[in-house]
Amino acid sequence: MFLHVFATVGKCLVVFSVVFIAFALSFHVLFRAPSYSVSLLLKL
Repeated sequence: MFLHVFATVGKCLVVFSVVFIAFALSFHVLFRAPSYSVSLLLKL
């Protein structure tokens, strides 16, 4: 019984960690500081 519960908790932790990392990476890409050198080149 303990191993069954432990396996279920382990599966849930794997799924939640993958979802958490996916959200963290998406927000990192969305809210990173803009690169001003690239934006200056685009204005020229």
